[in-house]
Amino acid sequence: MNEKTIYFNSLKNFTAAEGRHCLITAPLREYFSEHALHKYRALVEIKHLIKMSKNPEFKLPALTPEDQQELMNLFEQFDESGSQAIAEYDHFGRNNIGPTEHDVKSVELYLAEKLKCTKYNYLIPWIHFGFTSEDVNNIAYNCMLKEGLEKVWYPQLIELCNHLKELSLEQKDTPLLSRTHGQPASPTTFGKEMAVFLQRFTNEIKELKKIKLSSKMNGAVGNYNAHIVSHPKVDWIKYSQEFVEEFGFDVELLTNQRGPKNKIVQLFQTIMRANNILKDFNIDLWLYVSKDLVLQRKVPTHVGSSVMPHKINPWLIECSEGNIEVSNALLEVFCRELEVSRLQRDLSDHDLERNYGTALSYSLVAFNYSTNFLGMVYVNKDLMLHELKENQKIMSEAYQTILRAKGCADAYNLFKDQFRENFQPDQQKINEIIDQMEIDEETKLQLKSLKVEEYLGETEKLVKIAIKNYNELDFNWA
Repeated sequence: MNEKTIYFNSLKNFTAAEGRHCLITAPLREYFSEHALHKYRALVEIKHLIKMSKNPEFKLPALTPEDQQELMNLFEQFDESGSQAIAEYDHFGRNNIGPTEHDVKSVELYLAEKLKCTKYNYLIPWIHFGFTSEDVNNIAYNCMLKEGLEKVWYPQLIELCNHLKELSLEQKDTPLLSRTHGQPASPTTFGKEMAVFLQRFTNEIKELKKIKLSSKMNGAVGNYNAHIVSHPKVDWIKYSQEFVEEFGFDVELLTNQRGPKNKIVQLFQTIMRANNILKDFNIDLWLYVSKDLVLQRKVPTHVGSSVMPHKINPWLIECSEGNIEVSNALLEVFCRELEVSRLQRDLSDHDLERNYGTALSYSLVAFNYSTNFLGMVYVNKDLMLHELKENQKIMSEAYQTILRAKGCADAYNLFKDQFRENFQPDQQKINEIIDQMEIDEETKLQLKSLKVEEYLGETEKLVKIAIKNYNELDFNWA
């Protein structure tokens, strides 16, 4: 399906994520749609059948590798006809069964339908054996999060960071007037300011990689009640631990019907921080654009304003900001509510879980837009240098620090009185001020020799540190 068809098919969707932004968010459908949820539920059920067949206590015929693969094909070849069949069982009825109005039970019925009249017909009673719905759901959602983040969201974050890395390196020596509290402050370089954001993202990537999701598989209220009464000789705690670890997750043994969501909350909090770093970056970049310090390349066919032909609006980073707000609003609700449940279980989390993909899709759009914007801008080095030289009085920091080092206790006030006047002194005026001071000639020459565009501290080394830290990351998600 080409992009035009995908977009046309989205025109009646009422969320921006799957409407206006569908070309960006479409890859997430494979991981966070209702179809994907049914598919991952089927995976959990199938792997349970395979694992039980390997334990002699269940007295099931051994499954050959070929048999196991044939069962796994029910997951690997799961298509829309599968999710549609499940939806029929759930809401409309199918094969004189239902509607069940129970999505997990409908997956069980679908798998039974697929095994019926095959050599695996004997496995039908064992589908969903010992499970409660949450045993299936909590593993399925973890699989969705793990793979959706790994294959779609995380690569977009890395792409943005790669742009920041290149920009930091290219502009490491480009002097820039910094502004603290909006006022002219000590010089920096544009590359170093980009490296600050690179380092902040690097820190969050490290935090993301520390988080290992956890799942449970212990029955209706977490006690293995039905498991023990049916198969008392099975070490169910060991069984559930092994089963969960097969999916790459840590096991939660002490739960009620609903497993704890603290690892998912940690994951979402980290994504929120990454979103907020991006928001901070967007705001700074927008301000640089507004001052013409960063310029936008012209795309001949694009329209900046419907009435002002000259305009090129930084709409990509503005829309990125808006998408961050929507993403964070959802993530904040998840973080606040996911760990709350009445007594042993209630279903208030179900519709929160179904919106995981929505929250991540708005974040994905935000990172995509900001990444694309970085590819459309370039640095106005001449204006940056000009603005810096027009603010020579920022050198008062250097001057008073040198005098302090030479024992002048009142150095700060000497320059405060002179440089807080509402004027912009040039180098000649500053030299005159220095000449009038009661300091030795050697110090006067030292002060006069300082150039604002060279007063950059260790900016180059700092850029290299940020790039080194980023390069040392293990970029694999797992």
